[in-house]
Amino acid sequence: MTIVVDSSAFVAGLRARLQQIGKQHQVGVRNYADVAIVKAGSHIHSESGALVGRLVVEEHLDADPPHIVVGVDESDDEKPHAIFVEFGTELMSARPFMRPGLEEAKSEFRVNP
Repeated sequence: MTIVVDSSAFVAGLRARLQQIGKQHQVGVRNYADVAIVKAGSHIHSESGALVGRLVVEEHLDADPPHIVVGVDESDDEKPHAIFVEFGTELMSARPFMRPGLEEAKSEFRVNP
């Protein structure tokens, strides 16, 4: 006796659900990143506001693996300074903004099943 099971509907449904979960995950991570940027900005105490204006969220969803970058865009600066503000130097105390922002954003991070 031979039993034939057509699993094509199951496999198609599974693929569709995995895509949906992947999209929900991307949205959740993007929401976390957006909140983290706002929270990080609240820790920057600068008169010029230049550093706050350089906070970015960059999506690289076509990369392998897909990822989202949260940070400061200083790519066009000859002398970037965000890292020195975050971690300090021999002459300046650290004034962290990204680490507290990322930590505070955790409370608002949700990915629904």
